[in-house]
Amino acid sequence: METASAEDRDLIDGGSTSRPPLVVYVHIPRTAGTTIGTVFANAYSDGGVLKAGNTFRSPQKTLARVRTLSALVEEEVRVVAGSVPYGALRTHLPKGSRYVTILREPVDRTLSHYYWLTSPGSRSEAIQKLPKGEASRSLTPPSPEVSLEQMLESDRYLLDNLATRMLSGQESPYGELPKDALERAKENLREGFAFVGITERLDQSLPVLERALGTVLFEGAHTAPVEELRAEQRPLVERHNQLDLELYAYAKELFRRRAAALGMGFAGKEVKRISVSAPETDRQSLFPAVPREESYAPVEVIDDPHGSAALPASGEPRPQKTIRLGDSRSSSELKFFGHPDLELDEVTSVAKLLDVRVGAPPVYRFENLVFRPKSDCLYDGEGRRVLETCRPREPFLQEIRRKSPPIIPVPDDAPAFDRPLIYCGQLSSHWGLFLIESISRLWALLEADLPADAALVGPGLTPEGGLKASMQPRGGFISRFLDSAGIPQERFLEFPRVTRLAEVYVPHPSFAVRGQAFSSHFALPERVAERVCAAKRVQTEQPVYLSRSRLGPQFQRYYQEEALDPVLERAGVRVVYPEQLSFEDQIRLFNEHSTFIGCYGSAFHSLMYALPDRPLRTVMITNSVNHNLSTYFMVDLLKNLEANYVYVEALDRPGLKPTGTLDVAGVESWLKALSVI
Repeated sequence: METASAEDRDLIDGGSTSRPPLVVYVHIPRTAGTTIGTVFANAYSDGGVLKAGNTFRSPQKTLARVRTLSALVEEEVRVVAGSVPYGALRTHLPKGSRYVTILREPVDRTLSHYYWLTSPGSRSEAIQKLPKGEASRSLTPPSPEVSLEQMLESDRYLLDNLATRMLSGQESPYGELPKDALERAKENLREGFAFVGITERLDQSLPVLERALGTVLFEGAHTAPVEELRAEQRPLVERHNQLDLELYAYAKELFRRRAAALGMGFAGKEVKRISVSAPETDRQSLFPAVPREESYAPVEVIDDPHGSAALPASGEPRPQKTIRLGDSRSSSELKFFGHPDLELDEVTSVAKLLDVRVGAPPVYRFENLVFRPKSDCLYDGEGRRVLETCRPREPFLQEIRRKSPPIIPVPDDAPAFDRPLIYCGQLSSHWGLFLIESISRLWALLEADLPADAALVGPGLTPEGGLKASMQPRGGFISRFLDSAGIPQERFLEFPRVTRLAEVYVPHPSFAVRGQAFSSHFALPERVAERVCAAKRVQTEQPVYLSRSRLGPQFQRYYQEEALDPVLERAGVRVVYPEQLSFEDQIRLFNEHSTFIGCYGSAFHSLMYALPDRPLRTVMITNSVNHNLSTYFMVDLLKNLEANYVYVEALDRPGLKPTGTLDVAGVESWLKALSVI
């Protein structure tokens, strides 16, 4: 278990005065404030919660009230709460007060705020809650016709980087942020707050808050309200909240450390190839971390101030930024060209959160688990979800992909299966997700000391153990993958009803989307490639273009990408449409050629099939940088290749699907400059 630092322990223990220290809740809008307010109101008697005001409703009146709060804090007051910046409260409230706050994923928070402001049912209330800046003035409520971009650009209704503004120590959230605002906010969270919670993990945050404050605040479960958010607006909001995105990632890691210091059972287990452990159920609900020991490969980011932000008039372009592993076992380099400063900063933000490991993760052994048909996890004997069997995502494995109920009834007459099983997780029929996520537990079949006769258990199968027809797209590539990997389908089991499992081995995922990757993940795809390419391969230096131009409208792609196909063909490039190739031909493609060009897309995940017998080079064309690229970065770093990321601004952006009109001439010019064509 992790131990608390002196600073953490002081914040957690809160001193030794006879009167409990004052709790101060810094509420950032749209982060489950109503829920937290209800928790405090129910926990304390009338008069126990003093409202500090709302900076966004009336900045000047709120600041004037805050300046008098010390005189208003009477004996029965236990909590001061309000939408007031930390800097204002810290200046005017008693020393020794214990500050708490909740952070929400910045894009979701901003979109939630936008939809709340423009919702017809909220407009009358929104009149009182619009940001009014420093002047005492009212704003007309925005109509539903006001676009998100207009609202962000105007800086009147929605402030950018709101969490950073609220936590960086300033008395007002308005105006230009100081250059060190992000570092100040991190320092304040680390040294000034007794508790930092996460909206997306509210059901786990509240027990930690209880433990941190040493009191009982609530009974029963609480979950944050979830709005339907339009994913196509995410890149726009990300560009306006770069500081908050980094602050949020920092807050999630701080939450994990604080929880561990409180003995909440969130620290990583001892790393063993087979470790006997009790389930991390939703009473202790952070995915188990693998400590950063010898397997961790530090990521190095190298900036070149003379790098090519635009296509050079002559000579070979220089990368603006290079990412590589500080590990002699990897020779990969990720190079970035043509990126605007803001997008280049995002590359750095994404790179800082990469978690790349050389080697294999642990395997956990459990007794008395429960299988439920159609659930994407297993349960303990009392019917509580076991987190090690869920699908973790995001940096620090902080997001659990949950599509199943957290608690299920376990019938007294549930049948039992008394032989050892290996949990393989859920199989996805999406080409990229299958390679990234679905096979992430199957590494253990090659590298772990597991019972040789153990069956495999997981959803997506028929009761007889065969793969469901719905899981067999594109000529049944999942079955062909398993056959080529030497994993007979008869080894898979799925039970038709809730069933008790006597002994289950659960491999830690070797790849988590946008979260973590181990080099052991590639062993199985490479084994498949060895068998598919058993005959002599005809290797060629001809570049390949992985075209998305024939994909359906449901896929993200560029307008006019089809105009690039003949241009590249005339330049000697082999243009392929991966979705039209057979499973075997796709694998051969990545073992016969060594240079691959394409627009952002999951066809690049097929690099996992490339055998490590010659160097590879890729060129990905993109017009935005976001956290989804972290999955591609981790594949690149562990596959020992030269990956070139070239930013080519779209000629226009009529919508996200397609992502804009492709600048064909711009792409051609960059490929010539990089000596690809």
